[in-house]
Amino acid sequence: MGKNKIQRQAASLQKLRQIENSLAKDSSLLRTIVDNLPNQIYVKDTRGHFVFTNPSCAKVMRAKDTKEMIGKTDFDYLQVEKAKKYYAEEQKIIRTGKPVINRERDYHVPSTNGYFMVTKIPWRDNKGNIIGTIGINHEITKIKQAEEELRKARCELENRVEQRTAELKKTNLELRNEIAERKKAQDKLLIYQEQLRSLASELSLSEERIRRQMATNVHDRVGQTLAISKIKLESLRESVSSQELAKSLEEISSLISQTIESTRSLTFELSPPVLYELGFEAAVEWLVRHTEEQHGLSARFKDDGKYKPLDDNVRILLFQGVRELLVNVAKHSEAKKVTVSIRRVKNEIRVSVEDDGVGFDASRVQLRKYTKGGFGLFNIRERLKHIGGCVDIDSKSGQGTRVTLSVPTDHQKNKPVGTKK
Repeated sequence: MGKNKIQRQAASLQKLRQIENSLAKDSSLLRTIVDNLPNQIYVKDTRGHFVFTNPSCAKVMRAKDTKEMIGKTDFDYLQVEKAKKYYAEEQKIIRTGKPVINRERDYHVPSTNGYFMVTKIPWRDNKGNIIGTIGINHEITKIKQAEEELRKARCELENRVEQRTAELKKTNLELRNEIAERKKAQDKLLIYQEQLRSLASELSLSEERIRRQMATNVHDRVGQTLAISKIKLESLRESVSSQELAKSLEEISSLISQTIESTRSLTFELSPPVLYELGFEAAVEWLVRHTEEQHGLSARFKDDGKYKPLDDNVRILLFQGVRELLVNVAKHSEAKKVTVSIRRVKNEIRVSVEDDGVGFDASRVQLRKYTKGGFGLFNIRERLKHIGGCVDIDSKSGQGTRVTLSVPTDHQKNKPVGTKK
């Protein structure tokens, strides 16, 4: 009996060692993934002390290594005002349990001055108690710089158009008796403007392709690797007999799940996969729900259920337009409700965004001043004109706003309709 007992104990010990080896291997894999991600990943306790960081975070903070940061706080690395701001933000997350998701922020840290997309979530134990915060910072400085370069390029093109227009007016004044020459100059101007519209269209599509490529890379390379790691950890956790090990594995699995969710959220912010996988209507419905969750608006989506033929370029154009309008509603309209409707009227597809906000006098507001930054309804209008579409704004002070984007179903380059007001 004693010999059998010893043999059983030896077998149990060997199994435990196998589990520990497997756990060490998976932990090493997870650490390799986290250490090699370009994102700054960190975990803090309820008092703001770092309990975990990856090398990217240590590099940004100009720490010697990740071990140096353990037990320290933002006050050890950042200016006092910045550290106070981030500490207050994290304490609010701990108190309320509400995360900060993809908040754009201008960071000033020891090693860089740039723009980051910041996500912070509560860190919970296996009983659901909040024991700290988890943060992921994704640098978007290059994207912001690219947007600024595009903005400057657009301004330069607009200045060139204005300059060219002024020159043509002067020429027309001098040559008013030469009708044939004036008509020729006007024709050249129209061609030039059309070329500018085509260039603006290509710039926008190129930006969308870059966003789509970035979103695909994040999903395929990072998301799938994390998902596989989580599956392996879950399988390992079920086979572990030690409660302490099982608890640690569950915490790691929870951290991976939160990282996967953040990665998925980043993918949708860059370029929603639903736009390409399920179509325009489904993508707009997702965008409406996302706006409601992110900004606290009461948002509704309506679709008449009719077939709406849209090629990829027009689908992207309309989606960008709806996104721009919803951002304007959330930031500037002071609205409580917004409704997005899609309908087909004969040979025309109309997308309307209607809110109950403060409104404005549409007859006195230029379209390009209606939006601030971003893609801009001015560019939306110009590209819609390129395919025979238009933008219709219906608004009065104190009575809300309805903006309708219309495109023909054949998507042919018809006679420009322009903007209705």
